[in-house]
Amino acid sequence: EETFQEEFFGSGRRALHIEKEHYMAEGKLYIIGVGPGDPELLTIKASRCMEMCDVLYHDASISEEILCFAPEGTEKIPLSDEGDGETISFEDVKAVIDSVKAGKKVGVLLEGDPFIFGTGAEVARKAVSAGLKFELVPGITSASAAPIRG
Repeated sequence: EETFQEEFFGSGRRALHIEKEHYMAEGKLYIIGVGPGDPELLTIKASRCMEMCDVLYHDASISEEILCFAPEGTEKIPLSDEGDGETISFEDVKAVIDSVKAGKKVGVLLEGDPFIFGTGAEVARKAVSAGLKFELVPGITSASAAPIRG
């Protein structure tokens, strides 16, 4: 049972405090496209979301140059290489869901724009099924980046 404390201020304003031991941090999942591999093509939104995460699950091919956008102390876990590159293993999905349910801010970093070939959509469907709060962060596709990379 939660306990509440109210404090009243002038003009009828009040603050409601929940006792700390009864408060559980709310986790959130960020499904982040990191673009074609060039850290200069990482979107500002992707880098900001990475900065907020406690844990980052990532494609094994994502470079340290991109992973370094996460603050020191962020746990970085490579996704297993199982499957065809368009799916994520059951074990990885379970680990992601468990981390979010434990109250952590979790990022799943996927190459390119993960909503083009379905990996990001697959993770989003599983997040919906698990009742998780999540945010989709598309990345620059390799096709869009090819002309500028010369």
